[in-house]
Amino acid sequence: MSTAQSSIGASPKSGLTAFILCMFFGALGLHRFYVGKVGTGILMILTLGGLGFWVLYDLFSIICKNFTDKQDQIVEIAKNSKAPRNVVIVVACLYVGIFGLIFTFVGAPLRALSAVGKAELAALRQGNIAQAYSYTSSAFQKKIDINTFKKFVESYPQLHDNTGSTFTDLEYKDNDGLISGTLSLQDGSTVAIKITLVKENNQWKMFGMTVDKTNAQKSVPASNKTINR
Repeated sequence: MSTAQSSIGASPKSGLTAFILCMFFGALGLHRFYVGKVGTGILMILTLGGLGFWVLYDLFSIICKNFTDKQDQIVEIAKNSKAPRNVVIVVACLYVGIFGLIFTFVGAPLRALSAVGKAELAALRQGNIAQAYSYTSSAFQKKIDINTFKKFVESYPQLHDNTGSTFTDLEYKDNDGLISGTLSLQDGSTVAIKITLVKENNQWKMFGMTVDKTNAQKSVPASNKTINR
């Protein structure tokens, strides 16, 4: 322990307990409540552990003996042996890995559906009607032929004059999905866009699109299928 730490003294609180609380309940700030830091514990609840980053910071602070209690006393996780610290480091790495996997899988559905929507709009932007039509579902194609689809696109320039799209909201249940976002236009403006999709043969396909504009709205004709939300 450094001279500065010696002058502060060791906390009577268990560093291992603080670490476990932080590892499993860090977003709720339980480790900070445990050491008497109620104010920052409440702040961690309000920010969900600083979206996870504050939790990770506290974990490594505990490991490196930089985490203190309410009286600024060091909360020691291990006194003389490096073995407990090594175990904690391994557990912390596993925690970081699990956190990363959860983050990845939570965002996966939105990325999968957004990829189809972006591909559809990119094809329309390039004037490739045949490719755009290929991204639609079989139910859509049975009801709307490619010529009708082409006429719709030609009647609504925003669909082929777009410069890009961003999707931020997702609703999906079983094999039905809905993504919502904005469509960027060449004049710098944006309009709201919603695309409904259905999964066919383990692939997402478009079966409806709605583009909103001030005092106007045009929709690609879709099948009568709706999403049960």
